[in-house]
Amino acid sequence: MSAISPWVGFSVLTGLCVAGLLAPVLRQRPAALKRADYDLAVYRDQLNEIDKDVARNLIDADQAEAARAEIHRRVLATQDISPAAERSAKSKRNDQILALVLIALFIPAGAMGLYGYLGSPQLPDQPYAGRAHGDPYFILLTEAQSELATLRDHPSADGFKKVGDIYATAKHNEEAATSYEQAALLAPGDPDIWSSLGDSLVLANDGEVVPRAIAAFTHAFALNAGDARSEFYLGLAEAQKAEFKRAVAIWKHLQAKSTPDAPWSALLEQHIKTAAARGGFDPASIELAPPAQ
Repeated sequence: MSAISPWVGFSVLTGLCVAGLLAPVLRQRPAALKRADYDLAVYRDQLNEIDKDVARNLIDADQAEAARAEIHRRVLATQDISPAAERSAKSKRNDQILALVLIALFIPAGAMGLYGYLGSPQLPDQPYAGRAHGDPYFILLTEAQSELATLRDHPSADGFKKVGDIYATAKHNEEAATSYEQAALLAPGDPDIWSSLGDSLVLANDGEVVPRAIAAFTHAFALNAGDARSEFYLGLAEAQKAEFKRAVAIWKHLQAKSTPDAPWSALLEQHIKTAAARGGFDPASIELAPPAQ
């Protein structure tokens, strides 16, 4: 019964759509007949007005006769729509009804046939609970879980880093940090892993450079002094502690060794100006300095 119900509902909806399309056409009277009846009523009124004008001596007999002749000509022209015009109007309305019925039936029938050919009518429903609560990154999360299952038997730094990257892409930052920590344990000399760990910890804490993130960035910078991400975040950590001069010194150090077209240049300049304004000093007065190691 459950397999039939969707098709019954589809048929009912199709019938309602067809009825909605046909109702205005079935209620409509032929426009030509409406216009003819209206014109005849007008011409009768005009003939009556001519008689009244003659009685009031507003027009003479010759003028009245000429006016009556013109009105009679128009009446005869109006009569030409019947019965041939009536048959034509009815035929036209029948054609409209037939066209609407064919369209209303062909479109859903075509859609059903196309779905039956290209779709999967027998595919079972996927319960809401089975969609990771509607997570848009469901496929990525499934991939991460599959990778983790493999890593249980064959752990590797590259494997955990890959899982961390997947979680980071899916914006599951806490899980990403956990995976990067596992990778760092297996490859403690890889600065990129430590930098990625710090980044995930910052994102997981709504942009706050927490102590664990500071430790990760410090370790990454010690392994690679060219790691711009770690140096930037270490400066941000100083700014979040209201150590604005120290933050500007670190950022100016990063700025000095960055190319003008570096993707972080504009952001770095803005942070320097903001920190200097909050600290009430001219950034030019601050000597550049690397982060403490």
